[in-house]
Amino acid sequence: MPNTKEPITLYGGKARRFREFEQAVEERLGYEPTKPEVVGMMMAHVSPEDIRES
Repeated sequence: MPNTKEPITLYGGKARRFREFEQAVEERLGYEPTKPEVVGMMMAHVSPEDIRES
């Protein structure tokens, strides 16, 4: 399967919320994570089934 890319831009409240996650991941890892690391950490804690069921 070829590598794919999903660029996104967040504005307003969604951007602020992402920064909260970013800070939490930084505190956990002890270094400033990349945005893909933050998203990966978030995805590791939520499954598509969780979203379908909510």
